[in-house]
Amino acid sequence: MKFFISKYNVFCLFLFLFGCKEVPKEASKEVNYIQCLTASPVKKMGLDEPEKQELPQVHFLVTADPQYDENLMNPDGTLSTTSDEISRIIKHKLETQDFRGLLIAGDLTHNSKAKEFVRYQKFTEGMSSKVYEGLGNHDFRRFPDDTIDIKANQAFGFQQFMNKEVMGWNEGSLRLFEYIRSHKRETKIHSSFPNIHYSWDWEDIHFVQLNLFPGDEPVPRKTIQNPFKSFTFLKKDLAEKVGNSGRPIVLIHHYGFDNFSRGIDENGEINVKGEWWTAKQRRAYWDLLSAYNVLAIFSGHAHNCQGCDNCYLPWDGTSVGRENVQTKSIPTFVSGSAREGCYLECSVYDDRMIVRRFLKEKPILEYQLAIRR
Repeated sequence: MKFFISKYNVFCLFLFLFGCKEVPKEASKEVNYIQCLTASPVKKMGLDEPEKQELPQVHFLVTADPQYDENLMNPDGTLSTTSDEISRIIKHKLETQDFRGLLIAGDLTHNSKAKEFVRYQKFTEGMSSKVYEGLGNHDFRRFPDDTIDIKANQAFGFQQFMNKEVMGWNEGSLRLFEYIRSHKRETKIHSSFPNIHYSWDWEDIHFVQLNLFPGDEPVPRKTIQNPFKSFTFLKKDLAEKVGNSGRPIVLIHHYGFDNFSRGIDENGEINVKGEWWTAKQRRAYWDLLSAYNVLAIFSGHAHNCQGCDNCYLPWDGTSVGRENVQTKSIPTFVSGSAREGCYLECSVYDDRMIVRRFLKEKPILEYQLAIRR
């Protein structure tokens, strides 16, 4: 994707230089809207149709971390009850509004127990054909002191491990893996069975679910949380499904670009023990994506996401944030946790993408991004 001088590029340069600003409080007493890449106040309700809309509009929802928990960390079930509430809200929106589906950025369960998987299935009940979920670090578990043969499990012959006597992963993880790659969805997915990674198309936009993170190997301190060659899958998928067409792309995976996901401590230093994926892996990701038209990357992992500063994070391959990134960057969003009542509404038009952040039924923030379709 060659960079060329145009009104669009000049516009984008202006936008990134001025970043996102909070709308004056008097503009809306109920919603702290964020004007990301806009010059005029964002309206509270609805959105005017563009004067000229040539391509079909694409609307979808995003959340992460419903993280159903059946152990002593959550004895009263309060957090899981919040996920249930978000399920009801999202199901109603899928039934009554023009949303194509729901993207989920991992951590469907807390301990990958079979009972938690059953709870997650209830989360998607009545809308599962519209749900495009992936796995997070909490969905990867094995029994204490069990050894695991990474190479054998990478072959994804999971059925042979369903017997508890011989398996490396625990039963809940295996059921989750099988579910991700086999349950029927409304839109045809592209995958390479028995892989858990997959892609699909809504109109001209190409979506890719990469589960844990885009990489081929786990980080040394977290070998149980294996990306199962998602980077290789992505590279092949984009070459075959997008190529040099310039088609827009949306990516989703669990680890993102917030400090927690990158393993950055309070002093801004890399905490090796907390590193979920590496700078080298992110750089390889950028080098691949820089040739494509990426509209946005959505992630999970970080739960409470009600502010702009740590949840909308432009990324230029090295730097993250609105103050220090280069003009050529990719918008990334932390979806927020269903377990904490958070989710996003996303609308793609000819020349802009609108991302609205919700806390249960209350709109919190709105972002407007200039895009190219």
